[in-house]
Amino acid sequence: MPSTTPAPSAADRPATVHPLDDLRPAPGALPAAAALPREDTVDLSGTWRFRLWSRPGDVPQDLVARVSEAAPAGDGAGWPDRAGDWSDIVVPGNWPLQGHTLGGDSAPAYTNVQYPFPIDVPATPDLNPTAVHVLRFDVGRDIPRARLRFDGVDAAGTVWLNGVHLGGTRGSRLATVFDVDGLVLPGENVLVVQVSRWAASSYLEDQDMWWLPGIFRRVTLEVRPERAVEDVFVRADFDAESGAGILRVDAVADGPVLVDVPELGITGLAADETVTVASVEPWTGETPRLYDAVVRVAPGADGVDDGERVALRIGFRRVEIAGGRLLLNGRPLVFHGVNRHEHHPDLGRAVPLETARDELLLMKRHNIDAVRTSHYPPDPRVLDLADELGLVIVLECDLETHGFHLTDWVGNPSDDPRWEEAYVDRVRRTVERDKNHASVVMWSLGNEAGYGRNFRSMAAWVHERDASRPVHYEGDHELDSVDVWSAMYTHPDDVLAIGRREEPPLDDPELDARRRAAPFMLCEYAHAMGAGPGGLAEYIAAFESSDRVIGGFVWEWLEHSLRQTLPDGTVRLAYGGDFGERVHDGVFVVDGLVSSDREPRPGLDELKAAYAPVVVTIADDLSRVTLRNRQHVLDTSGLDVVWSVSVDGAVAASGTLESAAVAAGETGDLDAGPLRDAVRAAGEKPVVATVSLLLAGDRPWAARGHEVAWGQWVPAPAAARPAAEVAPRGPSAQEARFDDAGTLTSLADVGLDEFEATFWRAVTDNDNGSLWEREGDTEERTQAQMWRDSGLQRLESRVVSVERDGDDVTALHRWGVLSSDRSLDVLTRWRPDGDRLRLDVTVTPRGTWKTPLPRIGLRFALPGAPADDLVTWTGHGPGPSYPDARLAARAGRFESTVAGLQVDHVRPQENGSRGGTTSLAVPAGDGRSLVVEGADFAFAVRPWSDEALDAAAHADELVPDGATHVTVDLVRHGLGTAACGPAVLPAYRLLPEPVSATLWFSVR
Repeated sequence: MPSTTPAPSAADRPATVHPLDDLRPAPGALPAAAALPREDTVDLSGTWRFRLWSRPGDVPQDLVARVSEAAPAGDGAGWPDRAGDWSDIVVPGNWPLQGHTLGGDSAPAYTNVQYPFPIDVPATPDLNPTAVHVLRFDVGRDIPRARLRFDGVDAAGTVWLNGVHLGGTRGSRLATVFDVDGLVLPGENVLVVQVSRWAASSYLEDQDMWWLPGIFRRVTLEVRPERAVEDVFVRADFDAESGAGILRVDAVADGPVLVDVPELGITGLAADETVTVASVEPWTGETPRLYDAVVRVAPGADGVDDGERVALRIGFRRVEIAGGRLLLNGRPLVFHGVNRHEHHPDLGRAVPLETARDELLLMKRHNIDAVRTSHYPPDPRVLDLADELGLVIVLECDLETHGFHLTDWVGNPSDDPRWEEAYVDRVRRTVERDKNHASVVMWSLGNEAGYGRNFRSMAAWVHERDASRPVHYEGDHELDSVDVWSAMYTHPDDVLAIGRREEPPLDDPELDARRRAAPFMLCEYAHAMGAGPGGLAEYIAAFESSDRVIGGFVWEWLEHSLRQTLPDGTVRLAYGGDFGERVHDGVFVVDGLVSSDREPRPGLDELKAAYAPVVVTIADDLSRVTLRNRQHVLDTSGLDVVWSVSVDGAVAASGTLESAAVAAGETGDLDAGPLRDAVRAAGEKPVVATVSLLLAGDRPWAARGHEVAWGQWVPAPAAARPAAEVAPRGPSAQEARFDDAGTLTSLADVGLDEFEATFWRAVTDNDNGSLWEREGDTEERTQAQMWRDSGLQRLESRVVSVERDGDDVTALHRWGVLSSDRSLDVLTRWRPDGDRLRLDVTVTPRGTWKTPLPRIGLRFALPGAPADDLVTWTGHGPGPSYPDARLAARAGRFESTVAGLQVDHVRPQENGSRGGTTSLAVPAGDGRSLVVEGADFAFAVRPWSDEALDAAAHADELVPDGATHVTVDLVRHGLGTAACGPAVLPAYRLLPEPVSATLWFSVR
């Protein structure tokens, strides 16, 4: 039967404030329960009064009593402010982002692993900024029963209402609810919350993000009727074989509870009883079917129906592990996921709900179907959105002790029995709050906290409380207590081996057998920091190699930069160290598929292509289009198959292909006759055929016509056109001028400054993180360090020879490494070719090279052109592409301003290069363009040099220098994901080997 929660007496309230160095959960709060939508809720968000002290002990002991008094006449809204020491603050919010920094002692601080205070458990620093928040509010009515709810307080709070001490908060991203029956006054009320930046609980919250104290989620007063619902646990199971739904609702309330689900004909179902519905539509990420339900307290003995009514949305689904596979409703489930932190560049962790909704919509539109809530539960309303829009959630507990890695895990709380109560409390509050969400398919115990007895206790509690969902924790490498084998940044080759169950055995045969029977996932992979990620294609192939591999979650969705105004008024996006932190982890906080402003980075387009729900392939002979349906349950009937054929960069024909529905997990062929006819009609002209899959109708996350996948057919490259076939179009190639070194200086009176070979690029975040791997050896230096140590950024050029033969100019330049016998010989031969100037170039490495090269190419600078002049090219676009990051690259003809070609990374680095190019036209002033043509090259066009790009620490430091800088790459090194993960895969490494190419230059 439903249980009844008695109202607490005054004696139940904690008599003293919970000490900051106490390891245990703070007393005073109600038992953890589900976050339920209440009919009568007072939102206390808004402007509060605020004062900040350097230490908890500096707060006057009588402050709460004084500020809880009625405001004296004349003070009005300014109370408490007699001495002018108080100010306004917006709640939800983080006080360092509202100007309250104590001269830097309370400024934002970013660390990834290290704690920003000494590891001296359970002590906290004496310098511990502590703020008092005061809200005076008038509810204008009698409220005998109520709950005061805090959804997020960082790090430790103490709460008083009308002078009565309610208790404390620990677990910054977990809910804390207080019983305030009989404490809410019909007139003015005074709520006081004292928040300290550090507490013993901070040792459990080292989660690779900004340390930002404050009340950063909503504070609400939930008004309760006399007979209220305290907690609800919806158990909505689905039998895939019969199609039946099995519903049971457990409840804690002040009286018997009934459940209504009108659409299913359920009325007055008693709580704790089970009903089977013969046919229901199950919830999946692709078909997020929800049924409206009401949980209500039954009328009393007097027949008066005045009990609380709680509206819920129920999704029927079953999650299970069978045969080493993760199944949702009986079908294998693969995560095409991302990790999501909660962050806003101006508001810190106080992320508005509309911003979160926009995020989830953007995910769905880019084929992301799963989210790991790294590394804590999100705002509870985000999970309502996931239920509605169809995102599968791995819900993570608010727990990480990564800083103990620096002590070799000595003293780690995870294996310390003194912390067991706190560990179990955190996972209990995680599960209880969010247990009713259909989107939550897996519980995660935390992140990067080592392993030990306390995780066993957590897993045991979860398994007992909710057997319907698997339990995950990456740190349990041997599956001692969890159900899914998880890893981070595993090499694709190793993922393939795990899929084949060829991983090295564990020492314990029983644990080894248990792990081999478990599914495997990458809870983090493809570190999306700066330019990248590269190598997604290999990861997707590994995911598809075995049902045991259930996908993964890219690290990460969102960059965490903060908007900062410098003393001179410059506004920039800041990262670790920019706020004067004593310790920090620099730019490592700026890693994401979207900027902190939610602007997509090129990696998001790459991921959309990698995660395409249907793979589109056009046969080489144009006989058919093949659709490989990778969706979980949907067939392809909801997609229109639209084709187009472009000739010379313009669409010449288009239409829709007739398609029979291809079932989920199946492959089907379509007749490509119309497309084939249009290609043949183009004759010998440059042609590209494209097939796009568009939504045939509106979805909750996108409108009809949204493209979810595409494929292209491009004919084999034709041989370069001989000069005789080129009609005169412009100045004669004889107008080329060379200096004594055989270097091109102008063409048709267009000056080309500093025309030279280039082997260096502005290093990327991945270059700064990768270790260059050689056979049987690994250098303990990053790729960028190897390049710098090799002197690639300061090669010295020597003219070996220059020969002139009529209009032909041949030169050999040797680019040597200082203090080394390593060099690169660059042989160039220029000669007229019709109305173009032909360049044959060969680059030959000399000596022993131990590292790949960043690039082999040419560069030069043109006179600055008007900002709105367009660069045009034929090749891959419209966005950047690199050897290991070109899934999103389409073949075609494109145009952009120079500014539009740049990727505005927070820390400037190599960006904006486009590969597969056959023709490039760069504005050269006076309405003319310099044109470069070739078989297959890459280009970048910038308003600053590579040297300036490499030297800048922030985007605001890049200032156009008045020239247009052009780089033409013959070959390039890949990007990889080695800021945290594998280096550039072997197939994409630019090893020092001879390279030859032919290019044509002209001015038009």
